[in-house]
Parts: sequence; C-alpha cells; structure tokens
Amino acid sequence: MNANEQKWADRLDQALKRLPDLEAPRRLARRVMTEIERRERAPWYRQSWQMWPMPVRVGTLVALACVFGAVCYGVWELPHLATVATFERHVGGVFSAIGAVTHGLAVAVGAMIGGVKNLGVGILTGCAVAVALGYSICLGLGTVGVRLVLAHRQGQRG
Repeated sequence: MNANEQKWADRLDQALKRLPDLEAPRRLARRVMTEIERRERAPWYRQSWQMWPMPVRVGTLVALACVFGAVCYGVWELPHLATVATFERHVGGVFSAIGAVTHGLAVAVGAMIGGVKNLGVGILTGCAVAVALGYSICLGLGTVGVRLVLAHRQGQRG
C-alpha cells in the first residue's frame, strides 16, 4: 500500500470504529436466547459427544474401536472363505469371457482398419458414392411411397 491508501484506510477504520453498535431486534434476541437455553436443557444423549458423561464417552470409544477391529479382521479373513473363493472364480470367469470378446472385437476392428488403409482412394470414393446413391434412392422411393399412400387415402375420403 502506498501512503495515500494507508491514510484512507486509517480514516475509514476510525470512522467505522466511531459507529455505534447495532442491537439485535428484541424478538430475534429472545428467540436466540430461548434456543440456547433449550439446547442446554436437552438430555446428554441429544447434545454433542463432548458433553456426554466421561464413562459413556469412554464406553462408546471402546465399542467403536471394537467394531472397527472386527471389520478390519473380517476384511482380512474374507478372501479365505470358501464361498468367497467360489464367487471369485465365477466373477473371474465372467470377466475372462468379457475380456475374450473385447479382444476379439479389437482384433476384428484392427483388421478392418488395416484393410481400409490398404484400399486405394478410387475404391473408397466409389464405395462412398455407392452408399450415397443407395441412400438417395431409398429416400426418394420412401417419399414416393408416402405420397402415393396419402393420395390414395384422400381419394377414398373424397
């Protein structure tokens, strides 16, 4: 900050400090105080964990540590169960089949790409023209068919 900015900041700070404190509306202050008193009167189990009696806090901490240890032990021993091993073999077989199919598709796509790369520009252009011609023929025949059907329906009504 330069000197002018510092002077301005000091004047602003002094002006703000001279302002009187704002008081909360009576209704708001009453509601806040009522809520504070209600929370203080709440039973211990409705308050935060730090407000619980010390024996209860120690008991819950020990119980949570036991649950955590049991979960860790269960996860450690889970792979050694026979049902889990059977499930792993089944899932492994499914993923193996999926892997084989995707590998086969990748090989087929790679072969098609290699084949297209080896074709000449004339053949590719001819194929593109044939596809465009076939599309336009299908579009034209479809349009003619729809118009004939609509004309036939209008002729029956009239």
